[in-house]
Amino acid sequence: MAHAVRAASWVKPAGSTESLLIFRFVDLLVATPVIRVLGSYSERSLRDWLNRFPDEDSFEVHKIGFAEPPFYAALQERFVWLGGVPSNSLKNGSQAIYWAECDLGDHAHKIYSLLPNSQTSPHRHRGLKERFFRMAGGDPLIRLGKPTFTDGETRHQLRVGRAVRAGVSHQLMTRTAPVLILVEMEGPNPLGMRDHHYDV
Repeated sequence: MAHAVRAASWVKPAGSTESLLIFRFVDLLVATPVIRVLGSYSERSLRDWLNRFPDEDSFEVHKIGFAEPPFYAALQERFVWLGGVPSNSLKNGSQAIYWAECDLGDHAHKIYSLLPNSQTSPHRHRGLKERFFRMAGGDPLIRLGKPTFTDGETRHQLRVGRAVRAGVSHQLMTRTAPVLILVEMEGPNPLGMRDHHYDV
Protein backbone atom coordinates (compact mmCIF):
# COMPACT_ATOMS: atom_id res chain seq x y z
CA MET A 1 0.00 0.00 0.00
CA ALA A 2 1.55 3.31 -1.04
CA HIS A 3 1.92 6.10 1.50
CA ALA A 4 3.33 9.58 1.33
CA VAL A 5 4.11 12.02 4.09
CA ARG A 6 1.37 14.57 4.55
CA ALA A 7 2.65 16.28 7.70
CA ALA A 8 5.39 16.10 10.27
CA SER A 9 4.76 18.38 13.22
CA TRP A 10 5.37 18.92 16.91
CA VAL A 11 2.17 19.10 18.95
CA LYS A 12 1.46 19.53 22.65
CA PRO A 13 -1.42 17.23 23.69
CA ALA A 14 -3.97 18.64 26.15
CA GLY A 15 -2.78 18.24 29.73
CA SER A 16 0.81 17.49 28.72
CA THR A 17 3.90 19.56 29.44
CA GLU A 18 5.92 17.79 26.70
CA SER A 19 5.55 18.06 22.95
CA LEU A 20 5.20 15.08 20.64
CA LEU A 21 6.54 14.68 17.11
CA ILE A 22 3.91 13.12 14.84
CA PHE A 23 4.53 11.86 11.31
CA ARG A 24 1.24 11.50 9.47
CA PHE A 25 1.20 9.58 6.21
CA VAL A 26 -1.62 9.38 3.71
CA ASP A 27 -2.73 6.19 1.99
CA LEU A 28 -2.62 7.28 -1.64
CA LEU A 29 -5.37 4.83 -2.59
CA VAL A 30 -8.04 6.02 -0.16
CA ALA A 31 -6.58 9.30 1.18
CA THR A 32 -6.75 8.05 4.78
CA PRO A 33 -4.31 9.53 7.31
CA VAL A 34 -2.01 6.93 8.88
CA ILE A 35 0.29 7.67 11.82
CA ARG A 36 3.42 5.53 11.56
CA VAL A 37 5.92 7.36 13.79
CA LEU A 38 5.55 9.35 17.02
CA GLY A 39 8.46 10.79 18.93
CA SER A 40 9.30 12.66 22.11
CA TYR A 41 12.16 13.42 24.45
CA SER A 42 9.80 12.24 27.21
CA GLU A 43 9.07 8.50 27.27
CA ARG A 44 6.27 9.04 29.79
CA SER A 45 4.49 11.62 27.65
CA LEU A 46 4.80 9.35 24.63
CA ARG A 47 3.33 6.36 26.49
CA ASP A 48 0.55 8.51 27.99
CA TRP A 49 -0.43 9.65 24.50
CA LEU A 50 -0.37 6.06 23.19
CA ASN A 51 -2.64 4.97 26.06
CA ARG A 52 -5.29 7.36 24.69
CA PHE A 53 -4.71 6.27 21.10
CA PRO A 54 -7.09 3.62 19.68
CA ASP A 55 -4.31 1.68 17.93
CA GLU A 56 -1.83 1.80 20.81
CA ASP A 57 -1.11 -1.95 20.55
CA SER A 58 0.20 -1.50 17.01
CA PHE A 59 3.08 0.72 18.25
CA GLU A 60 6.28 -0.19 20.03
CA VAL A 61 8.32 2.39 21.95
CA HIS A 62 12.10 2.42 21.46
CA LYS A 63 14.84 4.48 23.05
CA ILE A 64 17.13 6.02 20.44
CA GLY A 65 20.30 6.98 22.25
CA PHE A 66 21.83 9.04 19.47
CA ALA A 67 22.42 11.99 21.83
CA GLU A 68 21.75 13.24 25.35
CA PRO A 69 18.99 13.42 26.29
CA PRO A 70 17.84 10.31 24.39
CA PHE A 71 14.87 10.44 22.04
CA TYR A 72 11.95 8.01 22.21
CA ALA A 73 10.14 6.80 19.10
CA ALA A 74 6.86 4.91 18.96
CA LEU A 75 7.03 2.93 15.73
CA GLN A 76 4.05 1.37 14.02
CA GLU A 77 4.22 -2.43 13.82
CA ARG A 78 5.45 -2.52 10.20
CA PHE A 79 8.80 -1.08 11.35
CA VAL A 80 11.72 -3.44 12.01
CA TRP A 81 13.92 -2.31 14.91
CA LEU A 82 17.62 -2.37 13.98
CA GLY A 83 18.97 -0.94 17.22
CA GLY A 84 21.79 1.25 15.93
CA VAL A 85 23.78 -0.60 13.24
CA PRO A 86 26.43 1.01 11.00
CA SER A 87 25.54 1.89 7.42
CA ASN A 88 25.96 -0.62 4.58
CA SER A 89 27.77 2.22 2.78
CA LEU A 90 30.55 2.49 5.37
CA LYS A 91 33.19 1.76 2.72
CA ASN A 92 31.79 4.65 0.66
CA GLY A 93 32.15 7.14 3.48
CA SER A 94 28.79 6.92 5.25
CA GLN A 95 28.86 7.43 9.00
CA ALA A 96 25.10 6.91 9.42
CA ILE A 97 23.80 4.68 12.21
CA TYR A 98 20.50 2.94 11.40
CA TRP A 99 17.80 2.48 14.03
CA ALA A 100 14.69 1.23 12.19
CA GLU A 101 13.21 0.57 8.76
CA CYS A 102 9.76 -0.07 7.30
CA ASP A 103 9.14 -1.82 3.97
CA LEU A 104 5.83 -0.94 2.28
CA GLY A 105 6.58 -2.36 -1.17
CA ASP A 106 7.28 0.56 -3.47
CA HIS A 107 7.67 2.88 -0.43
CA ALA A 108 9.94 2.51 2.56
CA HIS A 109 11.10 4.48 5.58
CA LYS A 110 14.42 4.46 7.43
CA ILE A 111 15.42 6.17 10.64
CA TYR A 112 19.10 6.93 11.10
CA SER A 113 21.37 9.23 13.05
CA LEU A 114 24.59 11.11 12.40
CA LEU A 115 27.06 12.15 15.09
CA PRO A 116 28.52 15.68 15.10
CA ASN A 117 30.85 16.44 12.17
CA SER A 118 29.83 13.35 10.22
CA GLN A 119 28.12 12.58 6.92
CA THR A 120 26.32 10.09 4.75
CA SER A 121 28.00 8.82 1.61
CA PRO A 122 27.72 11.07 -1.46
CA HIS A 123 25.49 9.08 -3.82
CA ARG A 124 22.52 9.17 -6.17
CA HIS A 125 19.69 6.88 -7.23
CA ARG A 126 18.51 6.24 -10.78
CA GLY A 127 15.00 5.16 -9.84
CA LEU A 128 14.40 6.17 -6.21
CA LYS A 129 12.98 9.45 -4.98
CA GLU A 130 13.68 10.40 -1.38
CA ARG A 131 12.29 12.85 1.14
CA PHE A 132 14.24 13.73 4.30
CA PHE A 133 12.77 14.78 7.65
CA ARG A 134 14.72 15.97 10.70
CA MET A 135 13.24 14.21 13.74
CA ALA A 136 15.51 15.53 16.48
CA GLY A 137 18.90 17.09 17.09
CA GLY A 138 20.68 19.83 15.19
CA ASP A 139 20.12 21.30 11.73
CA PRO A 140 22.17 19.29 9.24
CA LEU A 141 23.16 20.43 5.78
CA ILE A 142 21.94 18.64 2.68
CA ARG A 143 24.27 18.86 -0.28
CA LEU A 144 22.55 18.56 -3.68
CA GLY A 145 24.07 18.13 -7.14
CA LYS A 146 22.98 19.95 -10.32
CA PRO A 147 22.13 17.10 -10.96
CA THR A 148 25.54 15.57 -10.10
CA PHE A 149 28.25 17.13 -7.97
CA THR A 150 30.54 17.36 -11.01
CA ASP A 151 27.90 19.68 -12.55
CA GLY A 152 27.88 21.90 -9.46
CA GLU A 153 26.19 21.80 -6.08
CA THR A 154 24.07 23.69 -3.59
CA ARG A 155 23.86 23.30 0.19
CA HIS A 156 20.76 23.87 2.29
CA GLN A 157 19.78 23.49 5.92
CA LEU A 158 17.56 20.43 6.12
CA ARG A 159 13.98 21.43 6.74
CA VAL A 160 11.02 19.08 7.17
CA GLY A 161 10.16 17.32 3.94
CA ARG A 162 13.20 18.06 1.73
CA ALA A 163 12.67 16.08 -1.50
CA VAL A 164 15.47 14.70 -3.68
CA ARG A 165 14.39 13.45 -7.10
CA ALA A 166 15.94 10.45 -8.87
CA GLY A 167 19.27 11.20 -10.53
CA VAL A 168 20.31 14.01 -8.15
CA SER A 169 23.51 13.45 -6.16
CA HIS A 170 23.02 14.11 -2.47
CA GLN A 171 24.69 13.89 0.92
CA LEU A 172 23.73 14.85 4.48
CA MET A 173 26.31 16.45 6.78
CA THR A 174 26.22 17.51 10.40
CA ARG A 175 28.15 20.28 12.07
CA THR A 176 28.48 20.55 15.87
CA ALA A 177 25.26 18.71 16.83
CA PRO A 178 24.05 15.15 16.16
CA VAL A 179 20.83 14.62 14.24
CA LEU A 180 18.10 11.98 13.90
CA ILE A 181 16.61 11.62 10.40
CA LEU A 182 13.59 9.88 8.91
CA VAL A 183 13.92 9.29 5.17
CA GLU A 184 11.02 8.24 2.95
CA MET A 185 11.98 6.37 -0.23
CA GLU A 186 9.76 5.76 -3.23
CA GLY A 187 10.60 3.42 -6.11
CA PRO A 188 11.45 -0.20 -6.86
CA ASN A 189 13.04 -2.17 -3.99
CA PRO A 190 13.60 0.96 -1.89
CA LEU A 191 15.45 -0.79 0.95
CA GLY A 192 17.89 -2.56 -1.39
CA MET A 193 21.35 -1.22 -2.21
CA ARG A 194 21.31 -1.84 -5.98
CA ASP A 195 20.16 1.69 -6.75
CA HIS A 196 22.92 3.37 -4.75
CA HIS A 197 25.42 4.85 -7.19
CA TYR A 198 28.62 6.53 -6.08
CA ASP A 199 29.70 8.04 -9.42
CA VAL A 200 28.51 11.43 -8.25
